[in-house]
Amino acid sequence: MAQRMKYWRETVIALVISSIVFLLLVTMPPVADDWGPLTSAALSVHAGSAWRQPFVARDVHWSPLWFLVNAIAYWLSPGTFGVLPLAFVKSVALMALLIAAFMLLRYFHVRLKNATVSVLTLAFHQASVGGLYQWKAAGGLCSCAAGAVAITLIAGSILQRKSSTPKAILAGLLLAAALLFKETALCFGAFAALLLVGSIGLSGDERRRVIVSTVPAVAVTILFVAVRTWTGASVQLQDVNRYRIGNPVVWILNEVLMVGAASTPISTLWWFDAVQARRIWLLVVYAGVTVLFAILIILGLARIWKGGLREVATCVLGLISAGFPVVLLNHVSETYLIPVLLWYSILLGIALQGLFSVAARHSIAFIVLLGAFLSLHMIGYADKIIQMRTTAESEVTAMERAISPLRAIPDGSRVIVENADPPLRTNYSVYREFDPSDAVQFGLAHYERHLDIIDARDRAHADYIVEAGRDVTIIKTGAGQGR
Repeated sequence: MAQRMKYWRETVIALVISSIVFLLLVTMPPVADDWGPLTSAALSVHAGSAWRQPFVARDVHWSPLWFLVNAIAYWLSPGTFGVLPLAFVKSVALMALLIAAFMLLRYFHVRLKNATVSVLTLAFHQASVGGLYQWKAAGGLCSCAAGAVAITLIAGSILQRKSSTPKAILAGLLLAAALLFKETALCFGAFAALLLVGSIGLSGDERRRVIVSTVPAVAVTILFVAVRTWTGASVQLQDVNRYRIGNPVVWILNEVLMVGAASTPISTLWWFDAVQARRIWLLVVYAGVTVLFAILIILGLARIWKGGLREVATCVLGLISAGFPVVLLNHVSETYLIPVLLWYSILLGIALQGLFSVAARHSIAFIVLLGAFLSLHMIGYADKIIQMRTTAESEVTAMERAISPLRAIPDGSRVIVENADPPLRTNYSVYREFDPSDAVQFGLAHYERHLDIIDARDRAHADYIVEAGRDVTIIKTGAGQGR
């Protein structure tokens, strides 16, 4: 019984945080490229193929469990566009992720108060909004939660010097589920592979322990890549530029962007606005604040370096692997950041362990700095939530306003749906990316309008062009007039 209750305090804290997140999620409409996966869900449900369609190979990715969850959510609650069931799924996934973080922190001998600050930073990090609240991120969050639990089992067996074949197999199965939610879970397979390669420098029981713990996860990763390729579900790199492999300069830039977004307490949205406005003095202030807190974290890690070398090295290894394979592509976004934030928050918890020994002599200054750190994250987090909700509500309004005039278009017509206005320079990711055309396409699927939505480049064969914005304009083309 004592063993079962070992993590009760951590579980309660994770439950409270995930409950708060659930309340935020149920009030957040879909936004920007969320509409694409929800459109697929609506079409599969209306076609009666909700259980089969998710396992059909996709052009850009192969994430059957993600598409299956979307379809089930829409089937359960079409009136909310599937938002209510997805809110439950995502809050449960977040709870699992936070418990995994707590377990890792306990393996690293981090006290509960420091671990709590760590998981609060993970849940309410200024850069976590895209990965937690955007509906398209449901697959990524579930993937990260399952992958985090898998590597927690692996790291726990190694750090506690208790290798267990059943635990290793369970970790492999969890990683398989993570990969089927979204292939970004390859980063956890890469972490297991790095540990396996690192076992070459070990000997005896320690090497055997690492091999036993990591081999199932590495085998699952290799099998996933092989099956994904053999079934024709591989990424169509030649057609989508952002998913093409970049050059080494792009890799370095992506890594800097990902680690920088994780390590700064200043909202990335504020950074973007300062760059757009060319406010050099503001960029200097943001950089100064970021460097200050980075130095404090490094000092905290340095104070426990001798006694916590294995823990710090494990986290650094995790941080290096967290960007794989996204860091190799031509495109990164904040929806890919959750694995990076996981390892950053673990490092933060370890650093706080070292800093609290200094805080005993400078308690007021330390509390002020820690409060400022958390406050900056929370303020940036809240600002992004507000802006994303405003954009999302505008898109839902545009979609609902468009449905009535679109009923005049005959069934079977070939239609192009595009945005009435070009994107603004001040757009930044899902927070301001007003994209009513995708929302309108979802509305057509949701209200079962049987129109053939074709590619915008195929204008010669379009019967109608729908320009979606605050209002909707329907243009009948020459092709349409000839029908």
